Amino acid sequence: MNKLYILCILGLTLAVLLPVSASTGTHSLGLGLHYFYALGDIEDDLDGDIEDAFHRDGFAFNASYRYKPNRLFGYQIEIQALPSGYYDAEEAFSPRAFILLGHIVYAGVGVGWNYVTWESETASLHDYTDWSDPFFLIRGGLDLPFLLPRLRLDLNASYEVNQWNDIDYFDSDAITFGIGARINL
Repeated sequence: MNKLYILCILGLTLAVLLPVSASTGTHSLGLGLHYFYALGDIEDDLDGDIEDAFHRDGFAFNASYRYKPNRLFGYQIEIQALPSGYYDAEEAFSPRAFILLGHIVYAGVGVGWNYVTWESETASLHDYTDWSDPFFLIRGGLDLPFLLPRLRLDLNASYEVNQWNDIDYFDSDAITFGIGARINL
């Protein structure tokens, strides 16, 4: 229930901040890949067949919508579909929302959640079922023109933490990378 409350507040905040006219600003849709790498010794908790299915690193598919009411400010919502075996999940996806500043070079902050269906053999190892607690992201990237006037290449790096006050304990292993194509509508 708490997560639903947070999602509603976030949605209402974005609705109030967005201009009334959809004809102002730039709308874009994106598709891409996000490279992830699991930290720590998660594999030590797994054995046998589960360990074989465990993915320490890999690519998640990413779909996003970005709205920029002006050249330097924007919002982005995205969803990532993580592969079977991410950690030891049977299936997982991750919705995220960002506030972005910049144009060709951009930076932003965001919040996300993971929705996970765990393998039945390891479900008891996890402290949540279905929805995770929110996590926080800092993202920097390049949004470059690519081939056609409305097509953009989005290269980004994200830093993820479970609690905002953990941002002081920087760990370069927690940086993930993304690449995608974005088309302005």
